[in-house]
Amino acid sequence: MREIKAETGVLSRADGSCRFAQGETEVLVGVTGPLEAGSREEEHDKAVIVVSFEPRAGHSTVNERRLEEVVRGTFEQVVLRTLYPRTVVTVVVQEVSSDGALLSAAINAVSLALVDAGIPMRGLVSSCTVSVGGGEEEKGSGERVDGSAEEESASRAKFTFAYNAPAASPSAAPEKASPEGIVTSVASGAFSQKEYWRAEAAAAA
Repeated sequence: MREIKAETGVLSRADGSCRFAQGETEVLVGVTGPLEAGSREEEHDKAVIVVSFEPRAGHSTVNERRLEEVVRGTFEQVVLRTLYPRTVVTVVVQEVSSDGALLSAAINAVSLALVDAGIPMRGLVSSCTVSVGGGEEEKGSGERVDGSAEEESASRAKFTFAYNAPAASPSAAPEKASPEGIVTSVASGAFSQKEYWRAEAAAAA
């Protein structure tokens, strides 16, 4: 894996914040709330999480909307939302630079920013991206953990996992790896079931 750097409390106007870098990929996250929700956002029995993903340059696209959905879905599972009914927690993710594993960096940064804001969760969320090489599976293409954008572009498939509990043992056989603790699993490209579980084992290690 590439070098990881994280710093919390970097935005004075946010309730929680984090600057997070994995290699040359870097994001800045600000969290505000829980605050009273407007009638259009309100859920009477739990907090609503609103995520905004801002690209480094230009306007948001379908890709940013997809990232927002994944991040929101991840933390809706782990934030103790029933403690704050009729409120909203707003999360803003700013892409600073992107050189692979952007979604993982965002999830890791949001997790730390929520902790910085003092928002109760079931546990700290950690995420990792794994790519599978461009060759056919039978030719022995291996898994690359936290690869660069160039490595991801050359890969045949890419997987992003997020965990909220002890993951599967790295020594477990890939085809028998346990999904325990996985709160998010996003895959793209062409891959077999065996490759999926190998990638999950590599991420969990």
